[in-house]
This record gives sequence, C-alpha cells and structure tokens, in this order.
Amino acid sequence: MTLQVTLVAGINPSVTRSGGIRTYVLGLCRYLASTGTDVTLLGIGSSPESQPFKFIAATSESQTTSLVFQHSLRKFLRDHDFSDAIIHAQRPDDLVPFLANENDIRSVVTIHGDPLPGIRSRHGRIASLIYRKLERKGVCAAERLLFVDPQSREVFSRRYPAVASRFMDTAVGIDLNVFRPSDPERARRDWDLNRRPYVLFAGRFESEKNLGFLARAISLCETRPTLLLAGGKSGDAALRQVFDGVAHRFLGIVSHDRMNSLFSAVDATVLPSMREAMPTVCLESLACGVPVVATPVGRIPELIKSGTNGFVVEGGPSAFAQAIDLAIHSSGSMRQTCRESVRRFGWDTVGPALVQVYREVIP
Repeated sequence: MTLQVTLVAGINPSVTRSGGIRTYVLGLCRYLASTGTDVTLLGIGSSPESQPFKFIAATSESQTTSLVFQHSLRKFLRDHDFSDAIIHAQRPDDLVPFLANENDIRSVVTIHGDPLPGIRSRHGRIASLIYRKLERKGVCAAERLLFVDPQSREVFSRRYPAVASRFMDTAVGIDLNVFRPSDPERARRDWDLNRRPYVLFAGRFESEKNLGFLARAISLCETRPTLLLAGGKSGDAALRQVFDGVAHRFLGIVSHDRMNSLFSAVDATVLPSMREAMPTVCLESLACGVPVVATPVGRIPELIKSGTNGFVVEGGPSAFAQAIDLAIHSSGSMRQTCRESVRRFGWDTVGPALVQVYREVIP
C-alpha cells in the first residue's frame, strides 16, 4: 500500500522566503516524493512549478499569519477529507483544525523549537494564552511529537507530562547534493565580491536574531570583514541605524537555489541568535565547507565544535568578534571538517527515520 502523507505548513512554495521550517518542509516533500510516497503539501498561495509533489492551498493569500492560516484550514477542511493520509504538521496548533471533523486522523507534529517565547514577545500576553490553548489541543491529539532540539523536548515534557511517552527526537534534513563545497573564487565573482573578508547572516530580521549584538561584534573585528545580510528587506529605518558605521551589504531575499553559491563566497556564517532549535542555515553552511560562528542555543553546541568547524561563543560582542576573526583566518583549513560534520543530516539519513515514524502511526 502506498504511503500517503500530507504536510501542513503556512508556507507559499512558489514565493521565495527565508525560514528554516519552509526549507525543511520543501526538502521533506521532495525526499518523500523520491521514495514513491504519495505526498501533498497543504499550504498557502499558488501552486509551484515543476515540483514532484502535490500542492493544495488552504487560502490563495501569498503571506499570512498563523491564526489566519488556521482559520483558512478550518474553512477548507469542511469540504475536504484527509482521513486516508498521515497529517504531518510543523506546529501543534496547526493540527487543531483537523480535530473538528468526525473522521479519525493519524498525525505527527514536528516541534521546531518552543514557539511560546516568540509569540509572547511579538504579540503579547493575550495572544500567548490563545496559543497555549491551541497548543495543548494539538499536543494531546498528536500520535507522535518530534523534537529537533533537546531543550524544546524538555520544555514540552514539563508542560505536558501525561503525553511525554509520545515524544521522540528527530533531525533537520538538508540536501547534500545541492549544498556542497564550490569554488570560492567563482562564487565571489557571482556575487561581485572582492578579496576582502566577508561573513554572512542569513535569516529573518527579527529581534531574537540579535542583529544589534552582531553589528557591535562586526565593528570590533580586527579582520574588518564586510557583513552580508540575506533574508529580509533593508527598508526599515531602525534596522539601517543598527548597521550605521558597519561595513555591510543587504542582499534582500535570496532564492534557495542561490544559497550554495552565497555560502561558498564568504569566509564564515554568523548566527548570534538568542533562540534557535536546529537552524538549517548552519547545516547548509557547513555542508558547503564554510565554518559557523554562533551563540550556544538549541543544538548548536552539539553541532559546532570550536576550532574544528566553527566557534560557539558564550561571551559578549568582543568575544564574538574574536571568534569571527579566528574563523576568517581558519576558513580554508576547516572546509573538509565542516562538510564531514553534517553528513548525518542528509535526507538519505534523516528521511528513512521519518518514514518509519509514519508507518508506526498507521493502525
């Protein structure tokens, strides 16, 4: 019997956006399709071109909030039945709209870090209370909850001890055929970069990414690198002020198929985040042979071994700057160890473990 899986995520596969969950979902869709799985992505926006998986839009809106996406799911599910498929959501609250139907569902949720602190800081107490209520429903309904980092699993185990037996560890997957070492000189020409040092930040420009901290660190670097920022717009006046006086260049949103070239063009990737689970950008950078300088959040300390494939920094901007300088000086000698450190995260390793989880929830 052909395995049927529906991945649920409020992403638009036809429009380039930054975000690790988006990268994870699309990568998993492609992997499952390659194994003969009947895979559907239930998301937002318009259908992507030339993809090996099915796509269904819960709403035609190309960008929306989590609450609007869940409202759209509720309306959509009144007329659509997914009881034959395994539902794989990326947030526990995204599972709740499926519970309104009388049909039984088989469900898996991947927890990409604890969403609650970010919701509380961005949207306030009332929004966080609403989320907690929906989270509880989704967690209690899911047959398996997969955690990409141990800290989130510990938090949820304290929050929901009655269902902790359903919790499992998982890994984020990356395409090692796409993200691999490339000629740095050619990559620099592609991005119109000279021979001076460059470091890359790739991700959303949000408060938890700690960009003010990064700007201070860059200003203290003895190697005087230029910071490349990919993944967001530079039009915000407050953001421009953060990097005033710092050598930097905003690249905007970079398509996923160009990220291999961008990683290969820089000396190091930097991630000064206050919160992360298992950032895909770190895995992809390492797969390209480029070291990562990061704060000790999520699974970063497990992934990055200082002096081998990057540096984990616990101190302030000065310590982070020193680590950036060391990474720039050591970048060439770390290429092979960077690549080797993430081989276990290839979809050919991560994917079969997920398929086994799906088969376990089939009655």
